[in-house]
Amino acid sequence: MLNFIPQKGHTVWKLGAFLSILLLLYLTLTPITAPSLAIENIDKLYHFIAFAGVTWLCKNAFINISALKLFGSLLLLGLMIEIVQHQLPNRSFSWLDWVADGVGIVFVMGLFRTYEHIIQKSRCSE
Repeated sequence: MLNFIPQKGHTVWKLGAFLSILLLLYLTLTPITAPSLAIENIDKLYHFIAFAGVTWLCKNAFINISALKLFGSLLLLGLMIEIVQHQLPNRSFSWLDWVADGVGIVFVMGLFRTYEHIIQKSRCSE
């Protein structure tokens, strides 16, 4: 294992998770608009990437929380963001944004589960 990466549950992961959630809230609740790149619905990709990143940091930071609780908490955060955006000028509620949030969460949780399964399998075969 790489020595410069902190252990899961380390304060560095918790700080990263906290800061990523603050950044997510800032980017989703301020009137700034993301670059469009002339691709229709590119904001869904932004939602996927943002929630995948937050999930990755949270999975490393909060090792004692169940996958279901983390999934529910982050999905609820995404829904709350959409509800607040509905009240903001130049923002709107979008079910598809919320779905993209959920897909990002599930994607990273699936990666973690697969990685843990591979590690467990390799330990059993030693």
